[in-house]
Amino acid sequence: ASDLEGIKDVVANGRNGYKVGDNDEVRFANRIDSTLRDELEELSISAREFVFENFTWNKVADRYISYLKRISENKRA
Repeated sequence: ASDLEGIKDVVANGRNGYKVGDNDEVRFANRIDSTLRDELEELSISAREFVFENFTWNKVADRYISYLKRISENKRA
């Protein structure tokens, strides 16, 4: 994936995907090629585990509620 905002929260480089520099089409294509050739199955399993560890509905809801509480407390202060 391109190393953009938002992607940094979802892609753990080397664990569930790879980040490459912005506007680096050659490196991006090479990373796709090597992943498909050498490590697709392992990376897929790791990506699935990462999602279940970090992005279940309950975990996302807990983070969202925590965020809303923090901004609510800041507005009262």
